[in-house]
Amino acid sequence: RRVHGGTAMFERMLSLTDEYVCNTSAHLDLVRIAPSSESFQARMWERMGIPVARIPHTMFAVKLPEDPTRWAQGESTPEMARHGLLVKYMHEFVAAKANCKVVPAEVFASLG
Repeated sequence: RRVHGGTAMFERMLSLTDEYVCNTSAHLDLVRIAPSSESFQARMWERMGIPVARIPHTMFAVKLPEDPTRWAQGESTPEMARHGLLVKYMHEFVAAKANCKVVPAEVFASLG
């Protein structure tokens, strides 16, 4: 994930825990509705007056077949197979291709 801003904004962003712990009752509704920790974090920042914008996927995770994993086992794609890699989360791979407007085979071909 990426964050852009000045020093003052970063200090406010890092105080998210203080805001939640010191004022828990005001934020309990977010615990119930936020589907993930990242979503909770974004909604807390919005409440704290910190602008939040979603950036489309432009990256995706890969793994070697022998890498241990607790989550995604990985899926083979023609683009990654020639490098001996598996795509961990196919939805990220598909989104990255669409958002980057680049066919990965062309990118890898340019690497030699």
